[in-house]
Amino acid sequence: MTHPPYQMPEALPVAKPKRPGWVVPVVAVLVVLVAGLGAAAAWLLARPQPAIVPVSAPAPVPATSGVSFGDASKNLTGTFTLYDDGQRWKDNAPCTGKGGFADIQTGAQVKVSDPTGKLLALGELKGPSYAHNFGGRVGCLWVISIDDVPTGRGFYGIEISHRGVIQYPESEVFAALGVDLTLGENS
Repeated sequence: MTHPPYQMPEALPVAKPKRPGWVVPVVAVLVVLVAGLGAAAAWLLARPQPAIVPVSAPAPVPATSGVSFGDASKNLTGTFTLYDDGQRWKDNAPCTGKGGFADIQTGAQVKVSDPTGKLLALGELKGPSYAHNFGGRVGCLWVISIDDVPTGRGFYGIEISHRGVIQYPESEVFAALGVDLTLGENS
């Protein structure tokens, strides 16, 4: 008696454990939120606050005093934030000045002057600009970076577009974190 050849039984399907469909998106959102909050907190804690400096800066030291300014220069860096309650910028969205602030945009001129008002260097607002939430207020943020600003002047005037000169002591102008300029309501 002959037996038919042995046939393997068909493999039974293995049931995979089912994960609810909401788990992966929720975990991804939580990871992004924690990373974003950590980065925002670090950035806010690292921002220097501008000192209040009288508009009338001390008179420059005359060249006959033996003090020489020399040819030394450094790079000026910092940020410029526009607050405009009329705009409804969303956090991390592109932004620019509009209406009364239409001159405030990427490429707007940044002037650096000495205490006598003599122009020392020119730069511009670097873009692209993005809105950022600063403690409940959303502002439009640009970067400032100007190379080869002469050192040794004591005080420096910085002006964005035609918005008026703000005086800063040299220690703040060339500080590691740079200058932090603002325009508009920030109450």
